Amino acid sequence: MGSIKVLIADDHPVVRRGLESMLSGNKGIEVVGAAKDGRSTLRMARRLQPDVILLDIRMPDISGLDIAHELRQSLPETKIIVLTTYDHDGYFQSALKAGVHAYLLKDAAHRELVDAIRMVHQGQRVVSPALMEKLWQQFEDVGETLLTEEEVQILKWIAQGATNKQIAERGFWSEVTVKRKIQAIYDKLCVTRRTEAVAKAVRERFI
Repeated sequence: MGSIKVLIADDHPVVRRGLESMLSGNKGIEVVGAAKDGRSTLRMARRLQPDVILLDIRMPDISGLDIAHELRQSLPETKIIVLTTYDHDGYFQSALKAGVHAYLLKDAAHRELVDAIRMVHQGQRVVSPALMEKLWQQFEDVGETLLTEEEVQILKWIAQGATNKQIAERGFWSEVTVKRKIQAIYDKLCVTRRTEAVAKAVRERFI
């Protein structure tokens, strides 16, 4: 298999150079470009068709979330990792609605970022551990009001990007049982997909 092609999109030159330097030494990852604003991000993405885009939320001309919306339509196979300093619930919720595949904070460790790139390239979802810790603290109220403690734990694993197989292994269930449990969560939250379940929980202040 070829290298994972990565496009960096950030308006700060120091951040762009730092990310390029950080990723250049990792086997199987190739930085194919670095964009400084929204328009150049869209132009370079369409020309280079990267596998993964590291996307800042705050860009000088077009917001990262608007860029994500556009790219989900024009390049549906490209995976988007939001890389930001903002750990606010509202940004996280908006990013989920935009269809991003991962939400990481810029203070993420080298290995955390590299692992996230490889995971989203394989179709998994990733959320920054720091942000997840904040969300998990808010999960405590959910079990008492709507979801059971077990369902809260499953949602935590879903938010981490765990597959049904991984959830089954962690919970010592069959995959059929996991599908049934997840469907029960969907029914309670009135959603049909994993990303919608997490987004709904954030929107309704469950997390």
